[in-house]
Amino acid sequence: LADDIRFIRGLGGDPAGVQVIPDWNPSFPPPIDLEARRVEVLAALLDGSAALTIAPLDAVKAPLITPAVFRGLLRTLSRGDAVGRENLIAWLVEAGYEMVSTVTLPGEAVVRGGIIDCFTPLADSPVRIELDGDDVASLRLVDPLTQRSKRYVDSVRLGPAPGHVHDDE
Repeated sequence: LADDIRFIRGLGGDPAGVQVIPDWNPSFPPPIDLEARRVEVLAALLDGSAALTIAPLDAVKAPLITPAVFRGLLRTLSRGDAVGRENLIAWLVEAGYEMVSTVTLPGEAVVRGGIIDCFTPLADSPVRIELDGDDVASLRLVDPLTQRSKRYVDSVRLGPAPGHVHDDE
């Protein structure tokens, strides 16, 4: 259905903006990739880039944190921003990131001195944040398998860790 809608919208010159919240069996915890996609779609809904969202009934019925709380867990980092190492680490913990030794999956982060790697569900690969004091000196996307830099970026959007968007209360 989503591909058909994208095709029809493409005939009018705008194939973008169709988002799909993935479905899964609610009897089991969802796989991390589906949870990451869910965060990505929710962020698109909040920033207005989702012109149309398709969601199965079970996905719609899942209890979520409020849009205000979700919006508070979104953060954009750019080169030169003054973020503060401890503030950034505290934000990662608040946003539900798991501290690990090597970042390979969305929702993981590692701190090594002035270098912080985190895998935001809003990107296809982890980002390496290099700090110079309290300032962001560089941002690089890294390969999750080799941990080598793929390319430098000027900014990156960070979102809550997958699974951290559910309201369990």
